[in-house]
Amino acid sequence: MANRFLILAALSGFICVAFGAFATHALQASFSAQQLNWVDTGWKYQAFHTLALLMLGIFVNVMSSQNSPKYGKTAVNIIGFSWLFGIVAFSFSLYMMAILNSKALAMIVPIGGVAFLIGWSTLFVVAVKSSLAK
Repeated sequence: MANRFLILAALSGFICVAFGAFATHALQASFSAQQLNWVDTGWKYQAFHTLALLMLGIFVNVMSSQNSPKYGKTAVNIIGFSWLFGIVAFSFSLYMMAILNSKALAMIVPIGGVAFLIGWSTLFVVAVKSSLAK
């Protein structure tokens, strides 16, 4: 896959818009305030991290087009897959909690949050190292 993060961002963006519209139009009348809050929180984190994945995919494309093999492919993969895992574990768990009206998946949500933090902290470390190397 030439640029998996652009593909994954496109898929996540599609799901984000489709589920957001579905929740707003079809589920709002039957959901409690708590269920709507779970959907809203999951949607916000998914939308934000979808944009982050999109930017990461654009970064990979730019660096590849400049024939720059040393842009930290391992770090980029850690960042991207951490954010992707965070979307699935955090946002989709919240969506399922809302749909099922059950807190059974509540223990998975913080794992997704930690995955988001791993991605952002890896980006921070890479940015600091890159700045210091110049």
